[in-house]
Parts: sequence; structure tokens; C-alpha cells
Amino acid sequence: MPFYSLWGQAISTKSTVKLIISSEVFQKGCLDLNEGTFFIFTDPCAKMNRTMRLISGRQFVFLVFCLIIFILFAVFSYETVLAEESNAYETTKVPIILSRSLWENNPQLKNLLQIQLPGKKAVDGIRPVYYPASRIIIHDNACQIYLPSGLRNPNCNSYEQEAISLIQNIYRYHVLNKKYKDIGYHFIIGWDGRIFEGRYGGNNIVGDHYYQEESCRDYSLSSIGVLLLANLETEEPSLEMKNSLERLVAWLAMANDLDINASAKDVLVWQDAQTRTATGEYFCQKDQGKILQLNSKNPALIYYQSLVPSASYQLNMRDLRETAANLVKQFNKYLYKKQNDSSVWEIRNGYQIKESKVGSRVITLNDNQLDYFSSITPLRIKEGDLIKLCGRDNIYLVQNASFREILSRQIFEMQKLK
Repeated sequence: MPFYSLWGQAISTKSTVKLIISSEVFQKGCLDLNEGTFFIFTDPCAKMNRTMRLISGRQFVFLVFCLIIFILFAVFSYETVLAEESNAYETTKVPIILSRSLWENNPQLKNLLQIQLPGKKAVDGIRPVYYPASRIIIHDNACQIYLPSGLRNPNCNSYEQEAISLIQNIYRYHVLNKKYKDIGYHFIIGWDGRIFEGRYGGNNIVGDHYYQEESCRDYSLSSIGVLLLANLETEEPSLEMKNSLERLVAWLAMANDLDINASAKDVLVWQDAQTRTATGEYFCQKDQGKILQLNSKNPALIYYQSLVPSASYQLNMRDLRETAANLVKQFNKYLYKKQNDSSVWEIRNGYQIKESKVGSRVITLNDNQLDYFSSITPLRIKEGDLIKLCGRDNIYLVQNASFREILSRQIFEMQKLK
């Protein structure tokens, strides 16, 4: 254990620590004390035991000053280590992605979800349910840092933030007010760095996080939406949020084979039809659209605010891209497995691929994090099938190209539903 780590533990646990300090240590530091001189600390505001020997008043003051500097250094180092190691799997920088069930934790919230059948095609004039990702778009929720009273908002840029409650409110707003079928973002990161799974459906599910009303263009197609629970207009993200964002971007880039330092190969959007009313106003006809390829080239990793002219923001995209790109190289060397399953997988091109790399380290993930990626073998679903979906309690009937929730197979058979 490093010397300063012992101090960090003493400070964090407030336990009594007896520290034997040799003359060799202090010859390199502040004072040259006799062998065996010791101090007893009972808390962070440590008091020295009166059994100290051979110390004059001036030496004592100097020693206390040196110890204070030492403690400050230890605290800073300890907090930095915590920030770097939290929200990642042990001894790696692979991000821990918490299950959606952590915030979708009651029947009322579960019933809001409208599960979509993957089979819908763009040729029907309706936006595809699934589409390969070619970009990652980062958002913040532009929360109010200060309350009307002038005090700081505990739910904005604060470790007092109640992330789960905020996510639940966003979910309700998206479904009940915006009429989305689910929460619009794929992943959400709290100020403390926790990463939450957002939209249900796994990898390549199309979100609802970037729509331009004036042009009727939906940039959510072919993009992954990441929401930061923060306001980065004037303040930088916390160290934990920054680290988690770097790791999540790297994880998604690795899993979907994205080069986050390059421009997206094809900037594809969903173009809804524009309809003119009798009064001359235009509105977007969202059941009549098509896939549109734009001539412009945008980076594969975008911060939403950077697209707004003259916008101010405190997220360093250059550093984010550089750090995440280096992490992608690390993550590509690993194989992955679930906690109670011996099967080992590689994650590539958006899928789980059962393939072994000789000498590769195996990382055990939370089940939801590996299940987010389906196997490359397609599952064929047909009209009238009964299916059980990951993370859902009830059984669903495939009916009229959508999922109809039923309570059980027995009720289905009793009622002779069709």
C-alpha cells in the first residue's frame, strides 16, 4: 500500500491509525527524528500524543505545518483515485452501465413503454425502429444551476443530484407530453458518473433525441443519444462525469466499429413530409417520410451544443475524442461474459460474436450490459407469436405488426385471442 494511501484511508474511515515513522522517511521530508518516534491520530483533526520526544517548540510548529501539507496531498490523491476507479469494472476502464430497471422501478413507469416491433421498414413511410449507428450525439439537460432564491440547485451540477428521479421525470415528459414511445436517449450519465441504460430495445434501437422542427428532419436516425444530467454552458463536468463519458463513448465506438476521430461516412437522417395548412403554415407529417443522405460531413462524435451558432460550452471535445480513441484500443483486446454464464463473447459491429482470442483477458459484465447486444443470428418473429422480452414481466402477443401485452399464456388461451 502506498504511504499516502494509508493516510487516505485514515481520513475516510476516521479510524485510529498508529503510524511508525522512521528517521529515513523524515530525512527526505521535514525533520530528522529519532528512530521509533511515533504519532497517534484519532481523526482527520489529529492531535499529537504527548509522548513525542526531543522536539522543540519551533520544530513542533514546523512539523505540524508539514503534516498539514501531507494530509492535503493525501486527500487530493485519494479523491482522484476514487474518481478514476469508480463506475468502471475492477482494474479496467470498461464502464459499468446500470440496468434500466434501476429507474423504471414501478408498474406505472413500466406501463408507459410502448414496445415497437423491429420489422417495420422505411419503405412504409414510417421511420425504422432499428437502424445501424454511425454517430454518437451528446446532450446536456440545460438544468438551472441556481434557484430563484440565489442558492445552487442541488439537482444541477451537484453531487446531491437525484439522478433516478430526474430520469423518471424525463421519461414521463417524453412519453406523456412529447408522445414518444419511450425515453428519447439511449444512455444517461449523472453528475456522480453513474451511467444508466435509457431507451429499451438494445443496440441500434432508434431514439428520439434530435429533431429539427423547421426542416422536419430527424437526426436521431443512425445516431446514439447520450444525455448528461448537467449544464455545461459555464461549468465543466465533474471528474466522474467526464471519466464516465469518455469510457461510454469508447465502449459504444468499440461495439459499433465507429472511428470517433473521423467524419461520419454517411450522414443519414429521417426526412418527414412537410404539409401546408390552409393558413399557409407548415407542419411535419410524421407518418410519411424517407431516409435522406445529407451532403455535409459531420464528425462521428458530436456535442449537440456545438451545432448551435455562438453557443458557449465547457466540454472539451478534442480531449474527449483522443482519450476515448485510446480506450477503444484497450476494449478491443478484451473478451466479455455474463456473471453466471461460461460463454465468452467478442462485441463487434454491434453484435455479440462467439469467438476466442488467444490470451485475451475476459471481463465479466452485468447481464444487462452484454444482453444489450444481440447475437448475430437473427430471430424471426411472425404474426401470432407469444414472446417474452428481456427486462419485461409479462408475455407479449405479436399482432398487427406490434406487441400486445397480455398477462399470461393461460389467459391468452382461455380468451382465444387472435
